[in-house]
Amino acid sequence: MFFGKYFIYKRTVNWNKAGINIRLKWFKDAHFPFPKVAACTCNNKTLEIIKSNGKTYNFDLSDIHYRDRAKMIGIFQERLPNAQFHNI
Repeated sequence: MFFGKYFIYKRTVNWNKAGINIRLKWFKDAHFPFPKVAACTCNNKTLEIIKSNGKTYNFDLSDIHYRDRAKMIGIFQERLPNAQFHNI
């Protein structure tokens, strides 16, 4: 039942104390362990995550409801130090 939402919902965000898994398109997702995130920048429509190995991920948040967007930003603010998270 838990894994069924991957087949039903197009956009999902799962997280725990170790990391976050973001999927905004069908069958394309990205996993980010919080200790391996070097920087995270969020403006009104995009989320940019840079991992410690230098790989950059950009997510378009324009189709995401503002309450869900605020909840995801809250997760990053809670789990990342202030020097790593920037909300523009």
